[in-house]
Amino acid sequence: MIELAFTYADFGDGKYAQLAEECQMSACAAGFDRVTRLPGGERHNLMLKRIEGLKNHMREAEGDLVYSDCDMRWLKSPEPLFDGSFDVGVMWRTGNPAMPYLSCLVLLSRASEAAVNFVTEWWFTIATMPKEMQGWWGDQIALASMLGRQKPNTTVDFDGCRVRIFDSGPIIHNTAGKKAPDGFYAIHHKGLLK
Repeated sequence: MIELAFTYADFGDGKYAQLAEECQMSACAAGFDRVTRLPGGERHNLMLKRIEGLKNHMREAEGDLVYSDCDMRWLKSPEPLFDGSFDVGVMWRTGNPAMPYLSCLVLLSRASEAAVNFVTEWWFTIATMPKEMQGWWGDQIALASMLGRQKPNTTVDFDGCRVRIFDSGPIIHNTAGKKAPDGFYAIHHKGLLK
């Protein structure tokens, strides 16, 4: 059993409505067993509310849980990434030392207690940031604060939680509007409508 959960927040302009629907349908076609839309927040507290929604939803998950942005178009199921070697998987990227981890895709193995504790700490870290940080980028800054600067393809211990640092390069294709080369799991329409 593998579930996709994502947060959709409409800021009144409806820009993401069609894209989010298409991405949700792509997850079903890619083989996810369940797709769940979580409630979003407002622009000023979006990151805080999206991680709060994830935290609250994790206890309901029946299997492995994938948390992603609403603008991720799924090409194939990420089930092969769940090899039992981690509780939480985060995506590492190059070129942004202040925010080396992406929050557009987080893998949570069997919603373990260690994973629940990690996401709870992630939410708490965002909640204690200045208000202006809780809206945009706060989730990525919080991950950097919690994990420090790790290398990709390593596993680190965070208070008893095995956190796998995946290299996002071969997993997420970030060039919206262009066909993804074979092998990618998803296309992130990052910036397409933002």
